[in-house]
Amino acid sequence: MSGPATPEATRRKRPRAARACQRCRTKKYRCDELEPCSKCKKSNKACIYENAASLRERISSISQSQLVASNQSTGHLGRPEKDGCETLRVDRRPNPCNHDIEGSASNLEGELSEINPHTLNREFHGPTSSLAFLAALQRRVPDESSGPADGRQQSLVSAFHNDTFLPQTMSDAGNPSLRQHRYYFRQSQFFLDAYFRNLHYIHPIIDRGEFLSRCEDLWFERSAKQPQSFVALYFAVMALGALTREWDAASLDGLGRFGWSRKMFEQASLSMGSSPFKTDIETVQASIIMAKVCQNELNPHLAYMYLGIAVRTSLSAGHNRHSQAVHGSVSPPTENLSVSKTWWGLYSLEIETSFALGRPDSLGPDLYHNRAMPAIDDTETGIITPMVEFARIVREVSRFVFLPARSISQRIQRADEIEEEMEQWVNSLPDMIRPQLHNLSDSLGTMTDAHWAKKQRHTLKFRYFNVKMVLFRPFLLHAARTQRSSMGGAAELDQPVSKCVSAARNTITFMHHMYCSATYFRTWWYNLNYTLYAATIIVGYLTKLATEIERSELLGLISMSIEILNAMDEHVVAKKASAILQQASAQMQHPEENINQEPSQQVGNAGPGSRILNGRSTGAATRASESPAPDLFLDSFGDVNLDFMSQLFPWDDDNSSLCAI
Repeated sequence: MSGPATPEATRRKRPRAARACQRCRTKKYRCDELEPCSKCKKSNKACIYENAASLRERISSISQSQLVASNQSTGHLGRPEKDGCETLRVDRRPNPCNHDIEGSASNLEGELSEINPHTLNREFHGPTSSLAFLAALQRRVPDESSGPADGRQQSLVSAFHNDTFLPQTMSDAGNPSLRQHRYYFRQSQFFLDAYFRNLHYIHPIIDRGEFLSRCEDLWFERSAKQPQSFVALYFAVMALGALTREWDAASLDGLGRFGWSRKMFEQASLSMGSSPFKTDIETVQASIIMAKVCQNELNPHLAYMYLGIAVRTSLSAGHNRHSQAVHGSVSPPTENLSVSKTWWGLYSLEIETSFALGRPDSLGPDLYHNRAMPAIDDTETGIITPMVEFARIVREVSRFVFLPARSISQRIQRADEIEEEMEQWVNSLPDMIRPQLHNLSDSLGTMTDAHWAKKQRHTLKFRYFNVKMVLFRPFLLHAARTQRSSMGGAAELDQPVSKCVSAARNTITFMHHMYCSATYFRTWWYNLNYTLYAATIIVGYLTKLATEIERSELLGLISMSIEILNAMDEHVVAKKASAILQQASAQMQHPEENINQEPSQQVGNAGPGSRILNGRSTGAATRASESPAPDLFLDSFGDVNLDFMSQLFPWDDDNSSLCAI
């Protein structure tokens, strides 16, 4: 089998100076394009590629044996070492595909991850790739005659790159108007600070110090030093900061909250489009932050799309893999930590967003992902690994709700098992961010708590309640649709229904408390989803299952939800959600006004004279059997088919059994 094209043959396709390092160009040497090249390495000189130093991933010359030795010397992975050095936590869960050590080593050997010098992107090729197979053969049977004089092998990714095909791109020389505005330096002082003091703590994937240092290149006319992918990340962070910032005035330099956010988002999109198909870590981070902007703009569909781009980009670059088959050398520890934070932050956010939309995530099986997790410590990044662990539980909830037809008792048993996993997860959290689920007075923490710890603790608490609502909502839906009395066999549903309603009650109560005591929380717009979801639970339960004794408290919860939504009245979606809940609340507070309405207009409220049987309204049950009332369990969106929860428990009246889903 013939070896890959020689460096000389490859260079004839393009001008030699385009890829030669600075020293080789000066000395008129034949540069072999390695990092460092063989000439610079032999002379022990710095190897620098003009206009590419900030783009190329600087790869150290540590050998694979040194890397393995370093990993073996690590003590308790996932925690700080005694000397204070930060370590990475490796997921030690059994891998079903790695039945033995030999098989695992074989998989690692069959991977290829290296920089393509033509595009300056890292490319990852797994064991099924032809390039990875060739790389394995190359390592086993090295052909010294075809490689450089020092024995280092020519890059396979470079050798097989088709440099005659280049996607059309915009000029990367920079936008003159952006340089004129110094990349909105004045406004950046407000927007960047707002981001790093708030939502950054929930997904701490960006190193603040390094980020701001690179921003100085944009502000002080050194923008050529930064790639367009970083410019995209910069504007994405600006957009999210403008959107979630606490605004003291209605406008800043002529634009308000949404005006600035959308302007910065547009600039981020343009910067992303000017360098398509980049696989560097900045492109992934920019896509993640743009997804967060869409999430807080309450456009979850677009957020899902941007996260899909981020996932595909990461998988293409091998960010999910801690591969020992990186061609020639390995990345420095600080770069590995940055990639680890970004990948696992993306992992949890992708599952969370997909779960919220009832869609499958695009991550693939966990056995593909062996990238070490960030350490669980007392820093702001310590939340990343617990979020990943909770995301895996969320995946189990998704599988549970889509299970094939099973009996009620089997479903209840599985739901209880998942709930127990959730409780164990809460108990395993570090003390600083462990939420007190049943203690509202401790919600804001002590005066000595770091502000990032408080915000992380609040977020984890809301996510716990939200997942618990989804976990037990099928039983609430089923009980409401059948409206069977306890004598008819509904007693087994009482506990799961109670758990669902309790989670909704806690969500609304805690959210109201946060909106009254923490002003920054009012601009975390995605909280509307938690509030509206909990409110629909309460509305549905109050309409079809609640006792008369419970009505007053439940109506109070709906009023609290309306107050929360009214506090977000800057957002048009919050206004619409508030109007819907106000209408539902008015109908339930004055049911007598709906007595003479058509059956299709009645929403399950018992009129005067209706008697209560086992805590249920017989009037509501009779109307439900005569004419189906509008299903208030559906979220208030135009396309009810998007609400996958409405399809969980279809009931076959003829066979009195659960139908297959």
